[in-house]
Amino acid sequence: MPSNKRPLSQAAECIRCGEAPRVDEFGYCSHCHWAVRAELEVGFRELEEYLSAWALFSDWCAERGPRIA
Repeated sequence: MPSNKRPLSQAAECIRCGEAPRVDEFGYCSHCHWAVRAELEVGFRELEEYLSAWALFSDWCAERGPRIA
């Protein structure tokens, strides 16, 4: 996450690190592009695991009694 204390002096700087030139349409340098992509992949995987656990719990509750709201 870019720091709010460091103003971006040039439009060509990465929006995340503020040091390297932008290389993609989102404004990231090549290093930050892949770092952000990896963070997103991990986040979506964790979200999928979390929602799967809730689905299993809901199924477990449905088999044993009244449904949860």
